[in-house]
Amino acid sequence: EAVITGLEAPTSMDSTSTGGLFVAEKAGRIRYFRSVNDRAPTLVADLSEAVMNFYDRGLLAIAVHPSFPAEPYVYVLYTYDAPIGGVAPVYNDLDNREVNGTASGRLSRLELTPTEDGGYVLATEHVLVHDWCQDFSVHSVASLAFGPDGYLYAGAGDSGAFVRTADTGQHGNLC
Repeated sequence: EAVITGLEAPTSMDSTSTGGLFVAEKAGRIRYFRSVNDRAPTLVADLSEAVMNFYDRGLLAIAVHPSFPAEPYVYVLYTYDAPIGGVAPVYNDLDNREVNGTASGRLSRLELTPTEDGGYVLATEHVLVHDWCQDFSVHSVASLAFGPDGYLYAGAGDSGAFVRTADTGQHGNLC
């Protein structure tokens, strides 16, 4: 039985201590459900201008601060739609290998503001880690979670290639 429907390519979710649920969609949207019974979620943020949504790339991980809502932060991990040092959008969700470039991974802390209807909206995005190179269009940024020690852990994909042999540098190191 489907509990929540109507999402477009959900990739990650995390719950709050109050029973709310943040859901990340691959193209860069974040929605907040006040509960699993909420049929009118709040659009918290739309990062689609900055997110490269192609193959394994996109907004792939979300983690809610353990002290939320006292600490109104949600952390996101996504493929940034620009080469190292560039400003998104550059590729507009095309395979950057086709245009001989690279994309980059980005870890950000989103500060949220509560809304009158019990939802949240984005106040600011604070980039924590940026410009780790993503050469191929698969195995991009990976996972994000708070450990039992309270620290935030982020996993970076290997940026491999599924249509080529193992990446041994045979195409040069675009990173």
